[in-house]
Amino acid sequence: MHKTISLIACCLLIMSSQWLYGQRTAEQKLDLLTTETQFLDTGSDKMFMLWWIPNTFWELSLAMDGSMGEDEIGEFMETLNPYIIVAVLDGNVTNFGAVKYKEYEEIQNSIFLLADDKKIAALNRETDNIDPSVTMLLEIFKPILTNMLGPMGSNMNFYLFPAEAAGKQIVNEREEDHFTILYDDKKHEWELPFEAMLPLKGCSICDKQLSGRYNFCPYDGTKLEAK
Repeated sequence: MHKTISLIACCLLIMSSQWLYGQRTAEQKLDLLTTETQFLDTGSDKMFMLWWIPNTFWELSLAMDGSMGEDEIGEFMETLNPYIIVAVLDGNVTNFGAVKYKEYEEIQNSIFLLADDKKIAALNRETDNIDPSVTMLLEIFKPILTNMLGPMGSNMNFYLFPAEAAGKQIVNEREEDHFTILYDDKKHEWELPFEAMLPLKGCSICDKQLSGRYNFCPYDGTKLEAK
């Protein structure tokens, strides 16, 4: 019970902190990380978002707030580490301007994680042995997101995948790696590490501040160093 209450508190803390500390450098990192991990399609007839919520997101959010100790953050992360969390919002705009969203089960049957070219289905909350604290954490996202985003929040669905396959970690967020989700036969791919977590680099010739992904300045070819 203590762990469940702790996770609920963490969830509320994370969701509120994103709105309260918009001017902090850590918040800028969190914003960029959120952008990096989302695929969006909000065209005239579509309302779609696929969001991989990596462990880095939780760690950065909690560290940014500063109200939790290292032991509490460690407990939170220990609970989440066995899982990969992906959120999906999928709706079509009707001729009358309303949005018809896909149900949880329909999305569940169409979403897979790709590891070594093998399709891994999302865990089933009814039959798979999922930590009840993690299930509780995902369940309380619904009302929080509904209050923030209205129908979009209430129609966002969360899916869990195992973090390991064949005895090894599927993805390492802190090293050069890649991660792929297959949804409706369309690949959504991420290249790691996240740009948000890389130190910025500066060019000694043109003095431009550049992404940490660059090894050489794209303007004059100078080898870059972390700032």
